[in-house]
Amino acid sequence: MAAQAISLVFSPFHMPVLAFVLLLFFSYLSLLPIAFKVLILFVVWLFTICLPRMSMIPAVRA
Repeated sequence: MAAQAISLVFSPFHMPVLAFVLLLFFSYLSLLPIAFKVLILFVVWLFTICLPRMSMIPAVRA
């Protein structure tokens, strides 16, 4: 169970999101409003996790 959780968090899809979380909360970017941080994280999540996984669905079904 722990190995699956670690594999999920450190998968190549999730690394850009984790990097942006670290940038937004542990650098000078922490001064940004929380709504803007959430928007940035949502856009990064959309383009690095959601859209690539959705594009794999037709390949898996074929």
